[in-house]
Amino acid sequence: TASGSAAPAGPVREVTPPPVTTILLADDEEAVLSFCRRMLMRDGHRVLEARDGVEAVESVRAHPGEIDLILLDMTMPRMGGREAYEAIRALDPAVKVVLSSGFSESETVARFGHAGLAGFLHKPYSAQDLRAMVRDVLSKGA
Repeated sequence: TASGSAAPAGPVREVTPPPVTTILLADDEEAVLSFCRRMLMRDGHRVLEARDGVEAVESVRAHPGEIDLILLDMTMPRMGGREAYEAIRALDPAVKVVLSSGFSESETVARFGHAGLAGFLHKPYSAQDLRAMVRDVLSKGA
């Protein structure tokens, strides 16, 4: 009887869904936050939000090791993307960061001046662009 009750436990563990991915959205535009939140939650991600760089850094500090990906806007009040990126990297050097901006990628990278970004999304971006970037970045090894 002991082995009979243990047998069903194996398959149950195998069908457990993978852990939920946590994504931090850092953007000062409510429409962007709302759009991204809906898309990402629909795809099964846990979403945290920050309306400026200070909130983004505080969120990383409050959730150590929990955030899998940060979608970071370049231009935000209180603390912009560049400063937030530096502070976030100091807290979690391994977290994947995708930068978003209305500037072109080459302009943004020139202004940003940092390697180590996991990707770039040019604003305005579509739901398809967002999903493809998130899927690509998360599928790459740590």
